[in-house]
Amino acid sequence: VATAAALEGITLRKGLSFQVVGPLGQHISGSSSSYRIEATEQGSVLALVDDTPSASLSPTASAQPSAKSAPTPSPTGTPTSSPTDPEVDLESIAAARQQAVGTRVNLAGVVTVGPGRLGTDELVAIQDSSGGIFVRLTAPDGLEVGRSIEVVGILAAPYGQLEVRQLQMLILGPLGPQPSTTTVQLIEIGEDREGTLATVHGTVDSVQADSGRLSLAIGDGQSVLRVFADPRTGLTTSDVKRGSNVVVTGVVGQRASALGRQDGYRLWLRTRADL
Repeated sequence: VATAAALEGITLRKGLSFQVVGPLGQHISGSSSSYRIEATEQGSVLALVDDTPSASLSPTASAQPSAKSAPTPSPTGTPTSSPTDPEVDLESIAAARQQAVGTRVNLAGVVTVGPGRLGTDELVAIQDSSGGIFVRLTAPDGLEVGRSIEVVGILAAPYGQLEVRQLQMLILGPLGPQPSTTTVQLIEIGEDREGTLATVHGTVDSVQADSGRLSLAIGDGQSVLRVFADPRTGLTTSDVKRGSNVVVTGVVGQRASALGRQDGYRLWLRTRADL
């Protein structure tokens, strides 16, 4: 169930059934392979039901929904799984992180880092009360920090970093307060912190920039952590100097030096305020 305005431009996979209900101002055009939503009236509602879709549908204001299919406008959803797909139970992020790579999982959490701040435009990070994880999407619009989402997808671990890929369902919930962070020591940054927001203290050992991305090494006399800030954060080498004492907040990621190694952990900053 979703407002048509929120779904504008999203392509529905062939075979996914739909019915338009509620105030009708949108036009839904179809082809042999997909249906693309073009909203023309704010607040119009689209509901997905188990009917056989026609090649095209141009609804009129006289159409009436059945009681069975009447939608609830919130939360906003973008289901992309086929009605015939077997269901997978919702589980905590911590439980999902114990599953084998290739497992299909159903997770819900709050967005902690939006697209374009984790080394690529396709990654976001979410966390719940049990832990955090990365999610790879091809169209991550509307996934700002604080947005609650639910996803169904496949676990993958490129470079050691656990991610949910090949999404089969994405449901956008309401926008809530900023997610909380946990203050930890540098030595505590590891697998159990991956995907979560963390705040650390340290001294800047080095400052570098590569294609606009700020790269810091901060240490505390025992451990050293790499800290990155993509260009969208607005941070540059002029914002910090070697020898500075800093407090940084970001999501913990990983790029292991080899398959199976537990190294390469780093912290991704989100905004200027994170430094």
